[in-house]
Amino acid sequence: MVRDQDTVSKQKWSALLLMYGGWLTGILGVAQPSSIEIQQSSFLVFGHKVTLNCRVSRFYPWNASVLWFHRGTPVSPGSITENITMNDDGTFSLLSQYKFSPTVKDNNAECVCQASHPAWTETKRTSIAVSVRYGPIVNVTSNLEAVTNGSGRVTCGSTLNLMCAADGNPKPMTHWLGESIEGAHYEETLHIPAVQREHEGLYWCVAKNMYGEQNTSITLLVSCSDGNINTDGNKTVCGLALIPFAWVTGIVICLLKKGRRKNSALAGQATVVYAEVKNQEEVLPAAESRVRQ
Repeated sequence: MVRDQDTVSKQKWSALLLMYGGWLTGILGVAQPSSIEIQQSSFLVFGHKVTLNCRVSRFYPWNASVLWFHRGTPVSPGSITENITMNDDGTFSLLSQYKFSPTVKDNNAECVCQASHPAWTETKRTSIAVSVRYGPIVNVTSNLEAVTNGSGRVTCGSTLNLMCAADGNPKPMTHWLGESIEGAHYEETLHIPAVQREHEGLYWCVAKNMYGEQNTSITLLVSCSDGNINTDGNKTVCGLALIPFAWVTGIVICLLKKGRRKNSALAGQATVVYAEVKNQEEVLPAAESRVRQ
């Protein structure tokens, strides 16, 4: 602990002791502090050094001491400086300064300033709950049974809830970005009532406040079987099944048409042969009659 006693000059102390020392001791005797309070010099921001001031006012004699406690633990004397001044009425005031760099754990933590003196009947103390400003800390949870290395597996048709929990001071704003999300989803929970194949992919939870931005991701793996393929998928499968059927049908129709054309050609040839034979039968009797004549 460092005491700055230069503010009360040696000359003043000598004069006081010679002129008023006995009188002050006899008149004042012991004076308890009139007040003790803690003030912080500025906002507490994560990672930025700050000073807490503890002022102990109007006590006597001068040799009071101050201890600091941070989250219940005594503070090292190397982090504390003190300054004692003499008031017009012969009492003293002490300013103790505690300098430290706050962490996230220090948010809402208690810092205590405790003043004591061998001649006082009781110890004086005061405390303050510090508020530390810090950027977002993001954590993603879900109703999936297991998430390994940032990936979670889910089956088609099942319900999915992805929760984005963001801690920060002030409270961060959160939103979701992902494969099947158009734009951004500005709610902490991303709800998908019936997961389908197109929902597979990477999803990001983004949190932001005035002290920073952070994001974390989860990869969704979707497993679909024949029993849980969606309606559109069934239509697609049916369509694919109709393709070979239509192809076979077309071949059969072509073969039938070729057979009909072939039968028509044969029928035409038979008609020509029949006509020729009939003509020959008609010609032969006529020739025979001419020969007889």
